[in-house]
Amino acid sequence: MSLLLTYGEIMLRVSPISNTRLTGATMAELSFGGAEANAAVAASHLGASTRFVTAVPASPLGDSVITTLRGYGVDTSCIAKTGTRLGVYYVERGSGFRPSTVLYDRANSSVTSWRPSYSELQQSLVGVTHFHFTGITAALDGAALPVLTQFLTVCNEQGVLVSMDVNYRSKLWDTGSAGTVLRHLLPLVSTVICNENHAKLLFGYTSSCDVDVAAAFKSEFSNIETAVITRRRGLDFQYDQWGAVGIGANGTEAHSTERTILMTERVGGGDAFAGGFLTEQMANKPLQESIDFGAAALALKHGIPGDFCLFTRSEVLTILNGVSSLGVVR
Repeated sequence: MSLLLTYGEIMLRVSPISNTRLTGATMAELSFGGAEANAAVAASHLGASTRFVTAVPASPLGDSVITTLRGYGVDTSCIAKTGTRLGVYYVERGSGFRPSTVLYDRANSSVTSWRPSYSELQQSLVGVTHFHFTGITAALDGAALPVLTQFLTVCNEQGVLVSMDVNYRSKLWDTGSAGTVLRHLLPLVSTVICNENHAKLLFGYTSSCDVDVAAAFKSEFSNIETAVITRRRGLDFQYDQWGAVGIGANGTEAHSTERTILMTERVGGGDAFAGGFLTEQMANKPLQESIDFGAAALALKHGIPGDFCLFTRSEVLTILNGVSSLGVVR
């Protein structure tokens, strides 16, 4: 049976209610989020077996993280309790002409000081067939990048399939540093997911044709079997148009449906895509089915607040089959 392991940082998410600003806010919604945790939750809800590895403080806050993830079906048995703080990030949801913004407060969090022993690392990989991470983890200070590199090395030694979502964050590092570090990691990756802008900024792939950009990844990194390029176009302050293309192991191309999406929540859509795509990839589905499924999961995710994609497989398939209702399902 396939098992997906993701490694990264999960944070406390603070969002002022009713699209208000942090300045002057008196009430906020509290939840948890982080790219790799989001992908694990999405994949779990969509039918995959998932495990998430991170470090959280030995405190009620750390306990709440574990309880929350476990409630969503994610295996939390390898989460370490160490360090003194959980990172925090603040999300101001956009409204009208104001874009959504994120403020990080994640320095010196538990995951940046955690260095698992080799036996701990091996234990977390028991039964694992697929490993997923994002460029966000590679950008973190402290031990996060060395631990990630160790995971990737062991995964390659053990034949675990590795996927990376580039997920560049300008508030964490500059494009030069990101491109250099990720180029060192890509030779250990079999599936890469990247949006068109990050492919240009970090790797210099300037073609306006997404298929050519996917081909460029496969050409530069011969180990990459599958390259997926996503494209997002802001139509106005409420709607985005989104689609994805990919090239598989045998040069097979796949193109998702391009959808116009009402952006109730702009955070977590890419992680929902990754979770959905990997769920199908783990089940050995064709590339076209995997991309279609991930794209439908993303479209649903942007319709709900918070980081996590909490839709079931049947709900995603309803979108794919074109039988969703715009009314009330009674």
